Amino acid sequence: MVAAVAGAEAYVRRNVSPDDAFDAQRARFHAGGAHVAAFGDSRIASGIADSALVANFATPGDNSATVLGKFDAYARRNPQARVILQAAPQQFSAQRVHTDQSRLLAEFVDPDMPALQILRPHLRRYLVGFAKAAARDPGALFRPAQAIASAPAAEPATFAALSPAARRREANERIQHHAPVAGFEAGATAAAWRRTIDGARARGVELCLVTMPVSAAYREAAAQDPAFAQARAFYAERARTAGIPHVDLWAAFADDAFANPDHVHPNAARAVTHAVLAGCFGPDIAARMP
Repeated sequence: MVAAVAGAEAYVRRNVSPDDAFDAQRARFHAGGAHVAAFGDSRIASGIADSALVANFATPGDNSATVLGKFDAYARRNPQARVILQAAPQQFSAQRVHTDQSRLLAEFVDPDMPALQILRPHLRRYLVGFAKAAARDPGALFRPAQAIASAPAAEPATFAALSPAARRREANERIQHHAPVAGFEAGATAAAWRRTIDGARARGVELCLVTMPVSAAYREAAAQDPAFAQARAFYAERARTAGIPHVDLWAAFADDAFANPDHVHPNAARAVTHAVLAGCFGPDIAARMP
């Protein structure tokens, strides 16, 4: 039975989630010592180039509680850290404000690995895929796990390759899920951001807030809802009050720098990272990019 459970765990890891980077990211987090650490959601994950200089701990779907929880745990262990913290209007959307990621956060910041890995919160998202794969080939549960060999993915086209109408359509669809909720400034999420930003200097952390770039179509769609501008102003004011830099790249890049309305294309990640590092920590740090 033990062998079967171990085989099942390996099957999930190798055949259902072969590209899952959670454990590698988690291991680097607990090793500490990165020159610069970055925290945020998918916009930081795609737009900040992970390297020997910058440890990118952002995960797609992370909400504010998870982003700030990762930062808090990292800052306690690395009090002299340089940190990029994403100042995203999308973090005040309903889907982020009302999502409970406490178990996922606890797993990430806990240095100990649970014994029964199939029950780990971050692997539960793969259970449906696991069940389907096991149904197709039950015998694979009892065979040594084999990594899946895949052909290199074709380079994705940039967002600029779409027609203007298609760009507007995609941007408008995304905006519906990203709009900050009414009265977000008075909510618990905004209060958590205030505590984190205002307390950064007292902890010795060299903190920089970064609003990542979005496409022109996304900016045009967001302009229809004043809550987006209010959220960006909220971060800017908190940074000003705390005396820390806020690098706002919202409108800094053309559409050929994006893979979709609000995520940086792989080919542009290095340029975006350079702009972030220069704005946050100065040209000397940016010049050290590999």
